Amino acid sequence: MAVSCLPTPRLHSTLTPSRRPSIKSNPPLKPLKPSARTESRGLASPTSVDLNSPPTEYIPFDDHDPREQQPRTFPFVWMQTPEDPLSEPHGARRHLIIRDSLVTNPLRFRSFNAITGSPRDMVSTLKACLHVGRLDRAAAVMQRMNALYKPDAPALLAAHNEYIRQIAWKIVTGRDQHLLANLQKWFEVELRGRGVVPDADTYALMIQAILQDIDIARSNRSLRRYLHLAHEAGVQDELMNALLELLDEQDFGRVTRVTTSQPVAVAATPTPKHDFGPPTAPSNKSNKSNKAPSELPEVRPVDHTLSSLRALKQSLSVFSDPSAVASGDAPKSTPEEIVRQRDIDRQLRMEQDTYESAIEKWRSDDQQLKQRGISSALAQNSFSTMMWDWHQTLEPALQEEIKLANEAEGKDRKSQEDDERCQYGPFLQYLDPGKLSAITIVTCMTLLGTARTGDRGAAISAVVHHLGEAVQNESMAAYVKKAGGPPLRPQRLSGVRSLTAQLRRQTKGVFTMTDDLPDPFNQGLKGYRWSEPVKARIGAILLSKLIDSAKVRVFRKDPSTGETLEMSQPAFVHRFQYGYGRRIGMISMNGAMYDRLAKEPLATSLEQKYLPMLVPPKPWTGFQEGGFLTSSQPLVRIHWSNVQNRNYCMVAAESGDLSQICAGLDVLSKTPWQINGPVFEVVLEAWNTGKAAGSIVPEDDELELPSEPAVKDKAAYTNYLRELRRIRNLKQDHKSERCFQNFQIEIARAYLQETFYFPHNVDFRGRAYPIPPFLNYMGADLCRGLLTFGVGKELGAAGLRWLKIHLANVFGYDKASFEERVSFVDDHRREIYDSASKPLDGQGWWLQAEDPWQCLAACKELRNALESPDPQAFVSKLAIHQDGTCNGLQHYAALGGDSMGARQVNLEPGDRPSDIYTGVAELVQAGVTEDARQGSELAQALEGRISRKVVKQTVMTNVYGVTMLGGAFQVRRKLRELYPDFPQTDAVNSYQAGFYLAKKIFKALANMFNGAHDI
Repeated sequence: MAVSCLPTPRLHSTLTPSRRPSIKSNPPLKPLKPSARTESRGLASPTSVDLNSPPTEYIPFDDHDPREQQPRTFPFVWMQTPEDPLSEPHGARRHLIIRDSLVTNPLRFRSFNAITGSPRDMVSTLKACLHVGRLDRAAAVMQRMNALYKPDAPALLAAHNEYIRQIAWKIVTGRDQHLLANLQKWFEVELRGRGVVPDADTYALMIQAILQDIDIARSNRSLRRYLHLAHEAGVQDELMNALLELLDEQDFGRVTRVTTSQPVAVAATPTPKHDFGPPTAPSNKSNKSNKAPSELPEVRPVDHTLSSLRALKQSLSVFSDPSAVASGDAPKSTPEEIVRQRDIDRQLRMEQDTYESAIEKWRSDDQQLKQRGISSALAQNSFSTMMWDWHQTLEPALQEEIKLANEAEGKDRKSQEDDERCQYGPFLQYLDPGKLSAITIVTCMTLLGTARTGDRGAAISAVVHHLGEAVQNESMAAYVKKAGGPPLRPQRLSGVRSLTAQLRRQTKGVFTMTDDLPDPFNQGLKGYRWSEPVKARIGAILLSKLIDSAKVRVFRKDPSTGETLEMSQPAFVHRFQYGYGRRIGMISMNGAMYDRLAKEPLATSLEQKYLPMLVPPKPWTGFQEGGFLTSSQPLVRIHWSNVQNRNYCMVAAESGDLSQICAGLDVLSKTPWQINGPVFEVVLEAWNTGKAAGSIVPEDDELELPSEPAVKDKAAYTNYLRELRRIRNLKQDHKSERCFQNFQIEIARAYLQETFYFPHNVDFRGRAYPIPPFLNYMGADLCRGLLTFGVGKELGAAGLRWLKIHLANVFGYDKASFEERVSFVDDHRREIYDSASKPLDGQGWWLQAEDPWQCLAACKELRNALESPDPQAFVSKLAIHQDGTCNGLQHYAALGGDSMGARQVNLEPGDRPSDIYTGVAELVQAGVTEDARQGSELAQALEGRISRKVVKQTVMTNVYGVTMLGGAFQVRRKLRELYPDFPQTDAVNSYQAGFYLAKKIFKALANMFNGAHDI
């Protein structure tokens, strides 16, 4: 029962060290101090700041501190550290200071009653216990934090508020009177009795709870007392703001009547439920499809993506199946509010059912194979059925582990294993065992099943980290969904504003409230990140269970009898390898699984949660807070192993140094987009034919495998194997690209009549990218041709001119002057009209373009504008793409005052645009020609093969620190792509050509950018 969840607290007096409790009854916990080497380490710290001395709030666990004249009182406390997730945000600083607690292992406490770890671990454990209903253990954690924190530490008050918030919400939903009485005792004894000063949120939560008291007179007395205490503390105004977010109209009116001794009416004027940006402007009919998705033909699936498409369609079912989203329309909501709330519900559904889609995909594939009469042994040739078998074994194993963790909680005497289960048990109960199982399987297969990992496997630390991170992200979403509390009703805001205005007049106080509605998706998320030890512990237990549960059937032929033998082997192999002078734990898949990967692409459904959003993304408010409503993504794309850069970015975000970047990302993220309906209909028709059209990959690759040489010649056989490998790679690339386009077209079909948004983050350079990977405006030609802005603007004279320039650019006529490009479009008006009117049955002029689908979209837009009564008044939504000329070199040329380099990257005005890539290619070609004249066989083979495409990537990445090895790899890959017939002999091959050309490119850049090269 809930009665036992809150132990009746007892009063404690402040004890001096001479009357300290005995060690046997309650032993003091000594922090494990870092070594002198780690204590002296600091990053980007000004010399005037002493990071090595103990913080001012820290009190050592000794009877006497030599720095103090008088010993401090007991209980000994723990300071608020910069890593505390519930602490106040840092103020703006001139320097970024990362204390040792972020760089090295933070101070930790020895286990007492299975409560251990750093303060951050304790906060995470507290939240986990509150979420899963272990209120008794949550109370024990709070009592331990009371002994380790100073009473005035902000982190301690925040922890108390979090604890009271969950208890209050349970009282609101269950009206448990005994739990209410215990909460009031907790407030008096464990909070105020220990010297913790409540804030406005504390009083608001207590008021929310006591309003559920069935004794109205007693409830009103308590209400007056809390209001009086808030008034004495000077937080009355903040309290009223907090109550606005917690209470409904009836309860808020009751508080008002008690405060003002007279009732105040609350008007029910409908207002938006959430502030998710302004309503979208009416769509431009020229870009809207006249057909609903259900009226269009189905997208012809690629055979290799059938199971993956089923999972994707399940995630996209919110667009076609009204029953997929629960209807919770408020009776007084306007139609606009109902549509907006429906979009929010659909977005939440898309983000939250990713792993459910994976489980359903596995189950569906397994059932289909069984219906065909295929045995389980043969069915395991499919990854889906194999992962379904793993799931059926892993889920009961996790259920048993959770059961053992709960049993360990009830033991009076705990073993070391029981202590560990008590520590990670609450975290495993955030999610049901089925979802934990799916997260484990999907994450491990994604990490280990990529070509980048290969049969080398991955470090166990990496897999454990990603597992812990994945479970944390899903747990955070579940936490917010369960603990977010009652949302602000759409009819309240204007009525509440009139009420607060009346309160301001009656109380003669300065009463302020925010104009923004509360964001329920940010509640409880900010700062709530599990520590690395917690994530490592969760990831380790899940990985160990998967290794024990996952099996794969392996078939081998007996060399003596020729009989096929079947055996069951572990699907994942744990081994060690040595690197950097130490032994590293590695994990890899069974070799039989890598053989299957070569035949069947792995689709884990992990990226399906990152689809375009139906509502404007959350504003960025921290390093992990922003973007999707529940799915967590970092503000800066940093590899998990780069701890130093990650810490810098986190401190910079907390200090407000990234506020301008966040503001810019928010502007990009709130830009509405739509699918270009007329272009999509052409794409769908062309795709379903199975033939190539523009950048659409044809269904048949028309690649023939080479024949094995009849003569047993070593050189001929080597060339045969090389050619066989090349053709197979091309076939695999062809298949992968068509599968990817299949996903893009399927998503575009689902979003055909929707307005959507792309959440953004940045890379280490500060360059912004959309997070959704499948369909976005930075994608290839097909993606860009399918997308338009959601809100249009009248073209005007300048807009019409730029529309023509854009059409010339995407056709490939982009090296001429602007006037010549306008003339080019005017001269080809007949072809443009033919392309717009008969794209697949006409002359096909647009198919000759460098970016054909963007060209088709521009042709249709220009045709519609010119056929309108006033072309300059035509409302256009087409995105006019523009780009700088090698931005990195532009910066270096400007910094170095390099006039010659500035001309090459168009920093100086000119009639025609300069092309740095063509310039570098010409210098490289000149050097190759000279070497060929002197008899170089490699240079002779490269004659006529040096184009801007060969050098472009290496030129772009040169300013970002690409090495000679990396540049050679880029050139070699481009040569193989552009010239499949390039010689592959011992003397002349793409490997040697890559290094040869990379040196030439680096030398050409140094000659062209003297000033920049000096930098």
